[in-house]
Amino acid sequence: MRSLKNVLDAHLKNSFDAVLPFKLVSLWRNWVRIVGPEVGELAWPLKHAKTTLILGCEDALAMQEASYYVDWILQEANAFLECNCFRKVQFELLRGRRPLNECFEHLGIDRTQKKPRPAAPPGLGTLDKVPTEDTPEGRAYRSYVKIFGL
Repeated sequence: MRSLKNVLDAHLKNSFDAVLPFKLVSLWRNWVRIVGPEVGELAWPLKHAKTTLILGCEDALAMQEASYYVDWILQEANAFLECNCFRKVQFELLRGRRPLNECFEHLGIDRTQKKPRPAAPPGLGTLDKVPTEDTPEGRAYRSYVKIFGL
């Protein structure tokens, strides 16, 4: 007769569903090390839904850039978990949500700080022939000037 401890140990070792949450926590904690700093600074893990890994990005530009690394992210995450858990990656904007890996504390990044506004190009806002009527060119130029606060 086998002891209850041996039966449970054998069952838990063979049951992937029982071990997966612990492996996922390890994946979240080691996210930057697993996918590398270049990818780890673009997208952070938010959650998972069945076979979909949901990652958060600061803005649309980071989301677009991170989308080029989908195959790499899937390969590295599945290799770390030692199974094919994820088949798809979905990106969402963070919008104030905190990523699961809390990489901001590890990397010393403060998300509450705004990025400095870039310097205005020389001569911006000094064009004499800016279309004043409501044309696409005029609206685009006025929006561009407004970005720099001129």
